[in-house]
Amino acid sequence: MHGTLEFTPGKETGLSSSCYPDLLISTIPNLYYYWVGNTSESTIAKRRSYALCISHASPPMRPSDLYGEYLMFEDLLGEYREDEGEETLKLIKEKAKTLDMPADSKKNSTG
Repeated sequence: MHGTLEFTPGKETGLSSSCYPDLLISTIPNLYYYWVGNTSESTIAKRRSYALCISHASPPMRPSDLYGEYLMFEDLLGEYREDEGEETLKLIKEKAKTLDMPADSKKNSTG
């Protein structure tokens, strides 16, 4: 989100030639990409490092349930670590089969 430049020692606004942000940025163009939801950081970058702020919005997201079966598999493995029950082991093998994962370690090591 933010860089070190904005937070180096010096005045908060109206930088002088002895303030670190001004010394560091000099005449180098400072294009500052920031997330549009965090406007306070862009304001600091503009004041302290002469940034030209270019904002972007996060892409819309929604749950895809892509990992649902794998999360269930992980839960079963955690359950088995705790109780080492035969029923849990059976469920692990069944879930591994539905996920096209080899349940037999011998198959896994030989090919």
